[in-house]
Amino acid sequence: MISARLRGWTVAAGAAGSVLLVALVGLSGPSAAEPYIGPPTPAPPWFRPVHLPDPAVTVMLWTAAVLGCAAVVVGLRLVRAGRPPSPARLVAGGALAVAVLVVVPPVGSTDLMDYAAYGRITDTGHSPYTTTPYRLARSGDPVARLSSHAWRHKTSVYGPAGTAAQWLASRAAGASAARTVWWLKLENALAFLVVALALDRLTAANRARRARAHLLWTLNPLMLWAVVAGGHIDGLSAALAVAGLWALRAAGRRPLAAGFCGGLLLGAATAVKAPFALLAAGGAWSWRRSPRTLLMGAAGMLLAIVPGYLLAGGTAIESVVDRGRRMSRSSPWHLGSELAGGRPPAWVVTWGALLLALALAAVFARGLPAEPPEVPGVRLALAFSLAWLISSQVYYPWYETMVFSLLALMPASRADVLLVVRGGIAALGNIPGVSDRLRPAWLDGLVTHGVLPYLVPSGLLAVGLALVVMAARRTWTPDLPGPSVLGAPGPSGSGAPGTGPSGVNSHGSRAGARS
Repeated sequence: MISARLRGWTVAAGAAGSVLLVALVGLSGPSAAEPYIGPPTPAPPWFRPVHLPDPAVTVMLWTAAVLGCAAVVVGLRLVRAGRPPSPARLVAGGALAVAVLVVVPPVGSTDLMDYAAYGRITDTGHSPYTTTPYRLARSGDPVARLSSHAWRHKTSVYGPAGTAAQWLASRAAGASAARTVWWLKLENALAFLVVALALDRLTAANRARRARAHLLWTLNPLMLWAVVAGGHIDGLSAALAVAGLWALRAAGRRPLAAGFCGGLLLGAATAVKAPFALLAAGGAWSWRRSPRTLLMGAAGMLLAIVPGYLLAGGTAIESVVDRGRRMSRSSPWHLGSELAGGRPPAWVVTWGALLLALALAAVFARGLPAEPPEVPGVRLALAFSLAWLISSQVYYPWYETMVFSLLALMPASRADVLLVVRGGIAALGNIPGVSDRLRPAWLDGLVTHGVLPYLVPSGLLAVGLALVVMAARRTWTPDLPGPSVLGAPGPSGSGAPGTGPSGVNSHGSRAGARS
């Protein structure tokens, strides 16, 4: 049997190897996985163009995804065995990884170039909901000219708060795309660390829960890649949403203040990216027994959402709705369209996804284990988020930030590994992430038009079905051996004798009613 010490080194080596491979791709300059951000400068992001060939970039990132998944799975097995890695070391490792990845150009996506263009559009006095990057690029703007081909003719699909963050980065950087990217990456790195801090404080009472939270987020290479290396705005939404759930802890002592602050933060997360309204719905459920708290929470949410959309105008809402009508390559809906030989009408997919999401939300709401009492609303928020991710026709690997930030607060279970595997499959399907045409032809056939476009959505669908079956059969219960690993009741003293804060006893059976 492999010793706990050796397994701990395996976690460290796997995570470090994954992060370093992603950083090496970033440092190597523009490639099939890295957009062009302009010439190198003394300031970050730092890189030296070496023109890595497409096969090398692809293999490096595939290896990074596999190593990252393996590291997290081994760490979770250590937690399950009652020998969790040191939370302090996990935090230190995560902070070091953030410091490494934040100073290299974006890897695996062109989204940051589009964020930069939308921020520049706003900074020049136009609306990103009516002005496209192409229109600004025609005037010779150096930032808009580097926007991606896929989004050059499209307006922004992000909320007013997301636009404000993009504008701040553009305001700080001026007419430099590289500096704008740096400020955007810095915003996302800080957001990533805010989530890590919130998770650390919410699980501080128990070493195993704390270690698991940092494995699923702080030292999870998939999350580091999505939020810090890729710079996706989902990290900002996750930071605001988790901070909102953190604020709701005080609902028992200061219900009105907690409701307002929680609603304000959850509303701000929604105003960055609309799907995070699902987390706000979970928070609202936790207020249901207190009309005054519910009212204050609603007031906070409205204050965070309504003024921004009033300033942005109706086109901002139209852009969000239009985004929901599209279909991404990793979506099971796309797989069905390919197998059927044609895409169904947009309204069929839209309404089908919505009805499926509602059905899956009901299944997960019944089948998930009870939430820890110190994190009200997280259970339903996770149920809604999983239902949306599995059923949505628009899906990318960085959308998993919503799930992992919530999963880290729930009781450990067999589903942890399934969700890590799901995240790894999604990452593999998005590699290399920038170039639409790879060389040589066999690689393009494998990645873009051949095997992976079928394998990846099939794998995601299979894992999604496994999660649905677990929830439907109500076997999604903590599988840890005892309360010392599950966690002792916190200061609130909730939970029946012999149970952890999740309301689940050491044999995995439910204690008391579900929330």
